[in-house]
Amino acid sequence: MKFISLHKIANSVRSSILRFPLLVFLLVLAVAAICTCQEIGYSYEQGCFYNTCLKVCIFSCLAFFACLSAFLFAESKGWKTLYAQAVVLAFVGVYYYLSPFMQEFDHHQLRMLTTLFIAAIISISFAAFSDKNNLNAFWQFNKMMILRLLTTFLYCFTLWGGISLAIIAIESLFAINIDNIIYFELFFTIFGIIGGIFFLAGIPKCIKALETETSYPKALKIFTQYILLPLVALYILILYAYSVKTLIMWQLPQGQVSYLVLALAAVGILSSLFVWPLRGEKNNQWVQAYLSYFYWIFLPLLAFLYVAIGRRIIDYGITPDRYYVMLATFWLSFIVIYFMLSKKKNIKLIPATFSLLCILTCFGPWGVFSVSERSQINRLQTILEENKILVDKKIAEPLPIIDDSTTIVINQMISFIYTDCSDGILEKLAHKWNIEQDSAAYVYSHAEFSSALGLKNTYTSLRAQERFFWRDTNKSPWRRGLIAVSGYHYFVEEQTMHFRDQANHKFRNSDDTVKVAVGQDIYKIAITEEAQNLQILLNDSILLERSIVHELDSLMKNGIIHDSSLENDETISFIESSEKIEFKFLISSFNADIANDTSSLYPFRLTSFGFYMLIKNSDYSESEEF
Repeated sequence: MKFISLHKIANSVRSSILRFPLLVFLLVLAVAAICTCQEIGYSYEQGCFYNTCLKVCIFSCLAFFACLSAFLFAESKGWKTLYAQAVVLAFVGVYYYLSPFMQEFDHHQLRMLTTLFIAAIISISFAAFSDKNNLNAFWQFNKMMILRLLTTFLYCFTLWGGISLAIIAIESLFAINIDNIIYFELFFTIFGIIGGIFFLAGIPKCIKALETETSYPKALKIFTQYILLPLVALYILILYAYSVKTLIMWQLPQGQVSYLVLALAAVGILSSLFVWPLRGEKNNQWVQAYLSYFYWIFLPLLAFLYVAIGRRIIDYGITPDRYYVMLATFWLSFIVIYFMLSKKKNIKLIPATFSLLCILTCFGPWGVFSVSERSQINRLQTILEENKILVDKKIAEPLPIIDDSTTIVINQMISFIYTDCSDGILEKLAHKWNIEQDSAAYVYSHAEFSSALGLKNTYTSLRAQERFFWRDTNKSPWRRGLIAVSGYHYFVEEQTMHFRDQANHKFRNSDDTVKVAVGQDIYKIAITEEAQNLQILLNDSILLERSIVHELDSLMKNGIIHDSSLENDETISFIESSEKIEFKFLISSFNADIANDTSSLYPFRLTSFGFYMLIKNSDYSESEEF
């Protein structure tokens, strides 16, 4: 058996560093930044530096993938690779400079970063193949990169796991206390730097020579033939059966069917790419049959997809999720028609067009955020005009009374615009519609804008009608709000009680109580399952009890609590007391499910409840210790 020498490994590492100096630097920078975040941890004092390091890490990773793609493209053209990488790095640098701090990232930034990451990673697959006649080299290169990536993960995970176990053994045997942060830093160092260099070392220098490569992994053929293709057939049967059902019952397809059709397209196209080199072999005629008929079979489902997403856009307008589904539908239409009609069937077109679309969705008036914002604002304006709240694009005086169902719809639209559209959009609408403002720089919350339109509060969640979330932003850590404790002896930091298991929605009150020791007495705070009453127990006997759902329901009906915010700066609290002790609960947050049962006394059921607590004890002594 021939062993690989350390000298050969060292030469391979040195060769990778010399060939990809900028990429290795970006890997080191990303690892150093994330390790710094782990070292300092997030705190109010270090928040700015922490977020800067996290931002540097994320953008270094984005720059790594984008620069690798630029390197492969420049190298295939015989250009100076460093110049091409510098141009791409400059674009990433400008984007880094213009983007906000990480704690200020909204849906725009997160979606844009995710989309750009996808585009940059996919572009690596075709960057070196701008010529027309190198399809086999393209396939072989991507096969090598996928296998290299899997090997890198295997080696790095084994190395990290082995060293971690060695550290645990040293701690245990020699009674040495080692900070647990070392495991995280070791993970990022091994996977980021060592794994990154190992992966780069596997990129061939002469990519064009792969055109004559004919090797094909047998395991890939088995995986595609016996796992992926049966899944494709199963998806096709399910979707065709559902299509027949909707036609017979003359119903519109459900929204979820869009994702099933897209999943089928992804698995089907991936399968066709996996078996593409086998299409001309006599022993694998099933491959040619699959490549010939898959797109024809998928065509009716594509029409089904148009109906599903088109109906939702007509009814509810365009949101970022619907925009992506709509764009994926257009892209699939192009791919399906191309592979049905084209004789050459250039498979490079699949990743190239997908990557280009990802980039285009991030910017410009055709981008996901611009289109979604225009759609929802136009939809909101239309429904306000239909209900005479807007007349000639101005707020009506006096404002009409709107029924609850319409109020819920309008509040949902305002919530979406407030959370998912650009900053200051509500202020622009207020100015456009001539809504009175306290000052030119006044900033609206969702609840305040709804009130300005004459809408009453509803129990509508920001995301879906069956959920409700509220938090007192005045007490949030980033607001650093102070809590007055005058007249009380003890302060209990924020507690959050969860009442339902997210997996099976079963009540789990017995596992989630708050225990407080006051002198020699042990008090328990619990919430009952049926009535959802807040109970204070002393030695497992009920001392005090109050209907917490009734309390919250009254606050919401009186307009004190709005969707996810406070109407004013008042502290929401209530007091329970006995002869010996007094508890003051300062409500900080709660989650609730909207009750669908009409027999329910209150319109929601709690799933979590957060609070601070102040305690006054008549037996308190100055010498008593906590």
